[in-house]
Amino acid sequence: MKIIFLVILMLVFSRSNAQPIQNVYVFAENADEDFIKCNLSNEGLLASARSTLRYNRISNAEIGSSDLSLYIRATVLPAGQGFCATYVHLEFYKMSPINIPKGRLWGSHVLCGKGSLTTASIQNTQTRLNDSVRSLTDKCITEIEDKLNK
Repeated sequence: MKIIFLVILMLVFSRSNAQPIQNVYVFAENADEDFIKCNLSNEGLLASARSTLRYNRISNAEIGSSDLSLYIRATVLPAGQGFCATYVHLEFYKMSPINIPKGRLWGSHVLCGKGSLTTASIQNTQTRLNDSVRSLTDKCITEIEDKLNK
């Protein structure tokens, strides 16, 4: 009797602590010539987002293996005198079916979208962008998990 009670208690407890976000596919827009002028790489942005996901115990998914994606878009403008202005925007979105009278379509629903504007010297721009991506990713994870746990 005690064993059955403990098993049921463990099942209830494990389900209540289940993580709402299991895995996420992360991708970014291709770098343009302004990215190159400011010595930036998408690899740094992607690595920052992926490490933040791992820190939050969320797996990085391969393309097509998750219905939740993180899209990162960085807009870069060389500002002269060795400085760059950047705007980074990220969106967590979920692909899901939409039923319509003549069938079914796939659509996306944005669960969280956030952005950040920074300026920095060319030497510090990648670091500032990476920090922004980490911060925005973390804020979105918290926001999504709060929504899903309600």
